[in-house]
Amino acid sequence: MRYNVRNVITFKDIKTEYSGLVWIISGLIFLLYIVLIMAGQILPGAEKVVAYATSIPPSYLFGVAFLVIFFEGLYIVGTFFPGAGLILLLAALSGANGATFFLMTSFVLFLGWSLAGLVNIVLASLYYKNVLKGGHDDDIEVHGRAWATWLPSFRASYEVAQVVDGCNPVKVLTSSIRVKAIVCFVMALIVFVSTYFI
Repeated sequence: MRYNVRNVITFKDIKTEYSGLVWIISGLIFLLYIVLIMAGQILPGAEKVVAYATSIPPSYLFGVAFLVIFFEGLYIVGTFFPGAGLILLLAALSGANGATFFLMTSFVLFLGWSLAGLVNIVLASLYYKNVLKGGHDDDIEVHGRAWATWLPSFRASYEVAQVVDGCNPVKVLTSSIRVKAIVCFVMALIVFVSTYFI
């Protein structure tokens, strides 16, 4: 009996379909967000975010910054959470309290985002092992792709996609933390410099 090579589906093909499904789900959630806005639902917008951020007392800034980046960094949740603008605004507002306060806020943002990544990776790994019955392959190369995944919600989707693609969760976490450290440093530098021009 002859087998046609084109008709053989490999495990790699199946894994790629699962990781593609992660991005499709993210896209559908984003589409739902757009439909809700078009249907007249009142969702948090930029003006509400600015009003909220400017009313936060400095003593609560670290906690709010941590929670904002944590929720935006979670897979699916981050699509509905308008955190990116709030994060930048919180970082800029923290600069008004001095360089040390600004650096501490930047570090808290990094910690919150990293914790969200850990949650994404652990949950994706549990799903991959228990539902998809897949095994992780240490030989699969993990790419950071900071240039394409520097927004927290994109980074979350990328983390989950890599894990359900069979990548080693520890390698995904290490790569993710590296990317987040670079992004936090660059964004902190941009925000810090821009406060002198605003």
